[in-house]
Amino acid sequence: MDLLRQRPPKWSAFRTPRSLVARTIDSCYIFSAHSIVLTLATSVDYLNFIILLGIAHGILMGIALLTIRRGNRRANQVLGLLMISFAISITGFPLINAGYYKLLPHLLLVGHPFLFLFGPLMLLYVRLRTQRDFKLRRIHLLHLVPFIAYVVALVPFYLLSGEEKISLMMAYRPGDSFSETFVTPLQIVFVFTYAAVAFRELSRYEKRIKETFSSIEQISLSWIRSLISLVVAVFVVMSLLSVLSFLGYAQFVATHGGNIVPLLVTVCMYTSGYSGIRKPEVFVGGGSAAALAKYENSSLSEEQAHEYLKRLLETMEHQKPFVNSGLTIKDLAEKSTIPSYHLSRIINERLGQNFYDFINHYRVEETKRLFAHPEKQSYSIIAIAEEAGFNSKSVFNTAFKKYVNMTPSQYRQQLNHRTPSSN
Repeated sequence: MDLLRQRPPKWSAFRTPRSLVARTIDSCYIFSAHSIVLTLATSVDYLNFIILLGIAHGILMGIALLTIRRGNRRANQVLGLLMISFAISITGFPLINAGYYKLLPHLLLVGHPFLFLFGPLMLLYVRLRTQRDFKLRRIHLLHLVPFIAYVVALVPFYLLSGEEKISLMMAYRPGDSFSETFVTPLQIVFVFTYAAVAFRELSRYEKRIKETFSSIEQISLSWIRSLISLVVAVFVVMSLLSVLSFLGYAQFVATHGGNIVPLLVTVCMYTSGYSGIRKPEVFVGGGSAAALAKYENSSLSEEQAHEYLKRLLETMEHQKPFVNSGLTIKDLAEKSTIPSYHLSRIINERLGQNFYDFINHYRVEETKRLFAHPEKQSYSIIAIAEEAGFNSKSVFNTAFKKYVNMTPSQYRQQLNHRTPSSN
């Protein structure tokens, strides 16, 4: 199993080396920022400046991800296309807000179709990151049909002269366009549908790694969940603005709500770009369905299950394998001499837990024991947590509160107050 070969490092020792791509992006980013500042700072208000900077940032990050040669290259390329789609989709906002459409009329409406790419690219990226055997096939081109159809529908506008486009733009009245009436609601439904499927895929991945690892901080894809949530927020705002326009507040929306959407998309580009470039560990591959199939097809008698459970609990009590922060189910299977697929079944069915929660429960109990140990009184809470096997402060605090119903600090204070009275 590919998942079993990955061991998350202790958080106190973890360092991410800066790649050549990251250094190149930093240099390009600084250069582009200085260029924009020098040329536009005097003529563009700060909101348009932020949006323009975000566009440059997204395109640079997208190019970097398209050309990067390490890690999951297909996933990186899809994320790069998503970043570029983010950037292109908001080009019209600063053009209109700052009046630059009169200088660059042929860029009008260029970004509109790219909103149809958000959903497909997000879902394809999630699948490439969570399914080792997933491959891009020709049938996946069907996801592009709405994007292509909208581009074709806009061809008559794209073929107009610059003067004609400017005239149409100057005659435009908020709320009256075909795009606002029909296409935007369709794009909203489209993205919501893809986001729901992507969230389901991420939940399955999280469930799978919790059946395999005792520490998941460095292999978790929570940042992708946050990115998709931000994209959903963009379209929620678009929905609200569309409703307001429908209710007769189109002019108000055009005047006061025009910058909300591009600013949120800019936030999407910054957050995903940071995770994609500066955190290479997020590109580790997912697992396959082989272990799950073996688990489901395994036969386990009542007597054998009882024996395995007894052996497991004895191993946990006497060998304390949970103090190894990188413990995997394969490691525990070797220590307890129980096949890993039978071990998963014992933990799931007999103890009603997944592997991740099972191990962290033991770590919490070990932490409580160490808190009460006289020789550990001078140790910090974090030092004790590390000794018990935790490699993340946030995970430790969450697990401790889950099983003890109070924070580690509260428990230790309570324990210290009880100790003198017991003597």
